[in-house]
Amino acid sequence: MVVTGFPWKDSGGVFLSFGQSSSRPAGAEGRFTPKDAADRYILRKALNAESGDSLVLDLRRESAQAKARIALSSRRDGSSPVANASFPLSAEKAQLIIPFASKTRIVSLSLTAESGSFDLESVGVERAFRGMDRRSSLLRVSSGFSLATVDGGQELAIETPLVGLRAQSAPQARPGLLLSYGPSPLGASLRIQAFLPSGQERSFKLRCRPSGATTVLDEGLIPPDAESVALSAQKGVDIEAFFAAQLPPSDYELADLGRILLTDAPISEYEVYRWDMLPSVLVFDFKDYAAQDRFMKRLAFFVEKIGHRGALAKDEEIAPLHGWNAHDYRAEDLASFFQEVKAKSFPINESEKELQSVLLGSGIIKEEGGAIAAGEGAIISIARETADQLRWTLAVHESTHGIFFADADYRHFAQALWASVGPGEKWFWRTYLGWAGYDVGSDYLIGNEFQAYLLQQPSNAAREYFEKRKSAELLEKHPELKEKMDAYMAQYGDSFEARSKELESWLYAKYAVGAGRTVFLTRVRQYL
Repeated sequence: MVVTGFPWKDSGGVFLSFGQSSSRPAGAEGRFTPKDAADRYILRKALNAESGDSLVLDLRRESAQAKARIALSSRRDGSSPVANASFPLSAEKAQLIIPFASKTRIVSLSLTAESGSFDLESVGVERAFRGMDRRSSLLRVSSGFSLATVDGGQELAIETPLVGLRAQSAPQARPGLLLSYGPSPLGASLRIQAFLPSGQERSFKLRCRPSGATTVLDEGLIPPDAESVALSAQKGVDIEAFFAAQLPPSDYELADLGRILLTDAPISEYEVYRWDMLPSVLVFDFKDYAAQDRFMKRLAFFVEKIGHRGALAKDEEIAPLHGWNAHDYRAEDLASFFQEVKAKSFPINESEKELQSVLLGSGIIKEEGGAIAAGEGAIISIARETADQLRWTLAVHESTHGIFFADADYRHFAQALWASVGPGEKWFWRTYLGWAGYDVGSDYLIGNEFQAYLLQQPSNAAREYFEKRKSAELLEKHPELKEKMDAYMAQYGDSFEARSKELESWLYAKYAVGAGRTVFLTRVRQYL
């Protein structure tokens, strides 16, 4: 008899014809109880699952304690199973998932209620999923996933997390490992370990944010051939999702700055991410300064450069001039730039047109009544050409601009701090930033740079950075300022650390961000 109580579909959504080994009545073929605890479903025609596919069973739990066992076989009698897994049903609705790392022929599916009662509502073939996701009322869990409680914390593991995912042809989707955790104690952290066939190990530490977070690790961090990946969570940190899959752009783009700085995944011209702490902030990672200049240089002069702000500079005008090694722009300035381009029919390059398309697609700018208007968010950028230590510093610097743009409360705090600084103390900031090319006539711009420069290194390193390095850069070009600079540092030298700590205190309370530390994901080095 053909089963009619629930559907079984292939990867294209086509209904498959199948029967059962038992004699359950029509409409109740998927009901499992302690008295009727096992059945085997036999396909009329074998199902050939591809590498990167998963068999997905939708179950509804009918008793408080229930556990299901699944076995797949290429034989009608269910012998010599090609996959076999047991799942405790810890939620009322669950998707039990069997992923395939290679082509697999399926003729029969055996299902057993090892305890309790449940209903099998559907069977289907979907893209590979390995791990666990319980962020909604539907629990998704795969074979090859384990979870244990140890000393009040959680130990999670996924076998072969990324194997076979590349074989899928999912438009725009890319393989990645998604991790989501809930609100966590200040100072809490996670440890992520990838175990490789060579016997080597890649380990990472992820500091937890007080409000929780969702982030993604890519193949540049977790190699595609990793045999397993383990996650250790301290007591008080609740893991809501930990899985590998072909992720849509909305998920794949979520990144901690540490992922961007550490990944060795190749890029063509640039990669764009959404900062997982403030997802309205896009982070562009360019392969080199030349690529970054094609996208950002004209913007820098329009938004920030003294003598150029508000004007669209021609290529030949700015070609011999330096832009920035890293960039940051709020939605309002991006909209003003592209609206000016539109109003004046100004010829921009193909990279700038691509940037406009990305910004429109992300909602940072929008078309409104025939004009370009500000949406929500901001952008920051760095380049891979930058030496590692400077790249880290620039990432921290630019990310504080991202917070300034995206968090109105922090922006008001930082602006109020800048406004409270007396004229004598402001002398260095206006002098140095003006020499560096910023339009010091804008208090908004200079107040923003004030907080970013103070936060780009640890607070206890701020005085030395400005007193020794930045003042030396300025005095090399303007030696006539030496006497005034010495007097300034004698009077205000301590203010650099003090101001940095004021900003850090605000940010740490909300985001667990510290001066020099907006990066949450770091590599743990193993020394043999």
